[in-house]
Amino acid sequence: MSDIDRQELVSLKEASQLKMDLNRGVALLKFATESWFQPHVCLNEKEGVAVIERIGENPMTADTAFFILNQPIMSGDDLWMNIHFRVFVDQMAYPDNVVNLTPRQTAYIVENLPPKSRALVLEKVKTWYLNTFRADLLKGLERITAQFESGDPLLKSDRENHIFDIHGGRVVGLDIPYTEGSIAGENLFSALFYGTCLDRDEHGYNRLDAILAHADRTRHDTAEGMIGLVRALNT
Repeated sequence: MSDIDRQELVSLKEASQLKMDLNRGVALLKFATESWFQPHVCLNEKEGVAVIERIGENPMTADTAFFILNQPIMSGDDLWMNIHFRVFVDQMAYPDNVVNLTPRQTAYIVENLPPKSRALVLEKVKTWYLNTFRADLLKGLERITAQFESGDPLLKSDRENHIFDIHGGRVVGLDIPYTEGSIAGENLFSALFYGTCLDRDEHGYNRLDAILAHADRTRHDTAEGMIGLVRALNT
């Protein structure tokens, strides 16, 4: 069984009470009282917000697939898994048919499921943790230990160096500088949100959505372009 099979909660074409309950949970996001649970472009991307709206139009019949993912945060000896759902609608296709819900949106959905469906989801999350997350984490730590003990910590390989981010080892022409998307996205979000939105008497996520919409309209599709827009808006 593949990892993605072990992560699956419900599948496309499946007809189950759990799928309907999960779909209803997605539909309820826009009615959540705490604004940070609601769909926002800055949290779910433009296509993701559209997927949430499509599911919300008819949660009883929307054909969805839900997968368990995580966004771990580590601090000292503390580790937070931050379980979140990736949801496809109608087909397994990127980017127009998928939304990555945030950990808090996911928690809101699970917390508000009917008791039977909530228990089923929690059991599947536990099984995935035991069979996939924990096992993969231990294997990853073993690879890091082996590199420290008998390998080269400064190996020029963006695939095999698990200690430092040193590029190399790819096919000629593909060995190019890059930054992991999740890291760049997290840093960009922090720069935008904490740098521009918390000092204003207004809804921070709405302001971020407006910045992103303006960036999209003016084709500023790079991080540098968006930071320039923020600076312009703050002058």
